[in-house]
Amino acid sequence: ENPEDFTKPGPNTRWITVVGVVGETKMAGLVSSDTRLGTYYFPVSQDAIRTMTLAIRTSGDPVAVTGSVRQALASIDPELPLYSVRTMEERISESLTDRRTPMMLASMFAALALFLAEMGLYGVLAYHVAQRGKEIGIRMALGSEPRGIFTLVLRQGIALLAVGLAAGLAGAFGMRRAMESQLYGVSAMDPIVLGSVAAVLGLVAVVACAVPARRASRIDPNVALAE
Repeated sequence: ENPEDFTKPGPNTRWITVVGVVGETKMAGLVSSDTRLGTYYFPVSQDAIRTMTLAIRTSGDPVAVTGSVRQALASIDPELPLYSVRTMEERISESLTDRRTPMMLASMFAALALFLAEMGLYGVLAYHVAQRGKEIGIRMALGSEPRGIFTLVLRQGIALLAVGLAAGLAGAFGMRRAMESQLYGVSAMDPIVLGSVAAVLGLVAVVACAVPARRASRIDPNVALAE
């Protein structure tokens, strides 16, 4: 076929005047895929539809202008109905309803996991201090100060913490593809999020390590060596 034939108007040709260019548009809700599509718009006078959506930006309370909008529409067409009037916050909240319950459950399980991790770390260090009671007593009998014993036990706990954080980061990196489908507005390996999580876990773990370390620094050498 001759390429010039495509430029000739046919019987169903419709000429359209382009008055502006818009970017690709996200057509679905916030929690859908981030695929954006090409979009085109027509004036209502040229492409009338049975229903339409009206969005209004206000500087005050959106609910307060509802009556004025109804009056303006009634002046155009008294039989034109206005329904499903909601604020943008309400619509966003509604679009996130399907995700809100799983998010709350995930937060609860995360808090429980954090508590169990803290108790587990505390239990391991407390057992470790109990097993090394005589060693700590000998150290203190030979002149070690309570601060040195405290630092020794705390350092061991921080070493366990470092290993756990490294393993957690490696697991997060390996699961980043699966997590990206559950996130919106943030990447699976966002440095701010990862840094915040690591800081919270580190703070909780240090507190869990400090209790057995403080207990070890208060061991009486005479009692420890007599056992």
